[in-house]
Amino acid sequence: GHFGGKSARDIVPLSAFDPGKVPSTARTPPSRRRAGQEPEAIGSPAVSSAAGARTCILIPTYDNAGTLRDVVERAKRTGLEVLVVDDGSRDRTGEILASMQGITVHRHAKNLGKGAALKSGFRLAEERGFTHAITLDSDGQHYPEDVPVLLEAARARPEALIVGARDLAAA
Repeated sequence: GHFGGKSARDIVPLSAFDPGKVPSTARTPPSRRRAGQEPEAIGSPAVSSAAGARTCILIPTYDNAGTLRDVVERAKRTGLEVLVVDDGSRDRTGEILASMQGITVHRHAKNLGKGAALKSGFRLAEERGFTHAITLDSDGQHYPEDVPVLLEAARARPEALIVGARDLAAA
């Protein structure tokens, strides 16, 4: 997805969902990665260095069997733990996820919508001790290789909801 016609990658402080808190918003610049450049690996020490922050990648998915494996494998290369919420997919998504190692999968018995998948994923992340989640769509429109840019923005503004937009002029 698109939200209001705009695509987004979000680093979301889980505490931002506390009704008593209203997070500020910061926009990150588009990735400065050159074509063909290998992604920078992000080890756990770098991720947890932001005042005890623990960050995971959350991928909600629904009937994206054609792109899912690639997105998840690229997300795993970041060094962050990957959580996938299968929102009741009817295609080969479940079979693909079952064949993958090194990820945590939560499955909805039926399609509940992206919002419900994200809520389930945020709850799962919090239960697993994560303080932040980077959401990536499973259709390939978000680039796991941009995660370092989002993490840097989160380190600079740990209280903020970070929304990455590839085309800031259109955002």
